[in-house]
Amino acid sequence: MNTLQGSCAFVTGAGKGIGRAITLALLKEGVNVTGISRTRTDLESLSKESGSLSGEFKAIPGDISNEHVIKESIEEAVNYFSRLDHLINNAGIGIMKPVQEMSVEEWDLTMNINTRGAFLATRFALPYMIRNNSGTIINIASIAGKRAFAGGAAYCASKFAMMGFSEALMFDVRKYNIRVITISPGTVATQFHTGEALKKDKDRVLTPEDCAETVVYALKLPQSAAAHEIELRITNP
Repeated sequence: MNTLQGSCAFVTGAGKGIGRAITLALLKEGVNVTGISRTRTDLESLSKESGSLSGEFKAIPGDISNEHVIKESIEEAVNYFSRLDHLINNAGIGIMKPVQEMSVEEWDLTMNINTRGAFLATRFALPYMIRNNSGTIINIASIAGKRAFAGGAAYCASKFAMMGFSEALMFDVRKYNIRVITISPGTVATQFHTGEALKKDKDRVLTPEDCAETVVYALKLPQSAAAHEIELRITNP
């Protein structure tokens, strides 16, 4: 297994939930992490929590669906840490409504964060990885990217798009020794999921830490090997 000590990662949606857990797990491994999130207070609390960990954390507040913001944020991260080895496209939202009740603004917001944001971060991270002839891009998708459900039109569409994007991206960049890994978790106990089923049976859902450890495992694989797609489920649902 590879050591991650001293490598550098860029994590989107780092302020809470899965992104926060991923950031902390990487910092514990000695990875230097730049985390971007829309909510400044989330990043401030994460900075405090990360102070005693092995890696260094750099917080950047910003909207990943904004082309100029994400381009400048990645440039800032590379200028600060001098390299970029791992990109974790984690940021996402879910507005669960039937199509007939969903506004155009809600649809666009979902697509902008879940799909456009992943494209933009990837687009602006790739030149640094291509220059180094190495890198790993991990896209946090969802089982909803394979199996749709009522009320999930926008969310499912965005995650189906993530699956297709990841597949095509793999073919585009593997000649540069860049790995593309998609992790598709089932229901995760975060602020994102607050439904009755989760409240009643919260011990039978995944945790953000489950997802974070999967990211660490995938990154530690030899650079010549890529677990292109990982579907993460609870053992005893």
